[in-house]
Amino acid sequence: MARYVWALATKQDNLWIKWVHAVYIKEENWWDYRHPVGCSWYWKQVCEVKEYLKTKISLQDLTGVQKYSLKGIYAKLCVEGDHVDWDKFVWNRISIPKHRAITWLIMKNRLNTADRLLKYGLIHDDTCQLCSTGRETHEHLFFQCDYSRKCIDLLRSWLGMVSHQYDFQRTVRFWKNSRISCFKKKVLAAVLKAGVYFIWWARNEAVWNLVGWRPAQIVQRVKSLIILRINTVIPKKTSTANRAWFELLKSR
Repeated sequence: MARYVWALATKQDNLWIKWVHAVYIKEENWWDYRHPVGCSWYWKQVCEVKEYLKTKISLQDLTGVQKYSLKGIYAKLCVEGDHVDWDKFVWNRISIPKHRAITWLIMKNRLNTADRLLKYGLIHDDTCQLCSTGRETHEHLFFQCDYSRKCIDLLRSWLGMVSHQYDFQRTVRFWKNSRISCFKKKVLAAVLKAGVYFIWWARNEAVWNLVGWRPAQIVQRVKSLIILRINTVIPKKTSTANRAWFELLKSR
């Protein structure tokens, strides 16, 4: 509906705009216009969208848009946020979409971990259900927990990663600064994201279904899923060396 707000503000030359000006707006200023009580539901929605746009964008900026595009309006509505250095780690095509989503929540500290639920009064105990030795927080799950450490160590061994870092944020920085090919970086990122996804999945299995999964089982799930995913989406321009490395990874 923002298109109609823009079209009315710029007085586009079409029959519907002329009709609206003749029936509803008349001599009033569209930007300050208030819809009458008895008007149609659809016209009320257009006016409400206009009121929302007024809180985000000026009339001058709106009328300055020569040709309407959803992308252009969206860019004007969005306020530039803080710059992050992990965006390329989270968002890449090789990774599975739901793994990207969970990783994004982890990077933003927005998973509903037990410490948050306890704070909201929804539970009475925030003990980690995977290791039963610490409070379940983002920092604990990724990867201070003995269970998650075993998972990440097995995945690192599979990948041939030489790192003993057990802080997820620092692990991402280690990934960013590593001097390997772009393809290998994307595969490593996909594996790590699958790892944290299945650690969170195992946690939910323990909480809701009272089912425990061994770290080796979690890692086997990650391996199978990642190999299947990369076989499906591997870029055609992947070099021979990178393909050979991936084949070696599959054989481990």
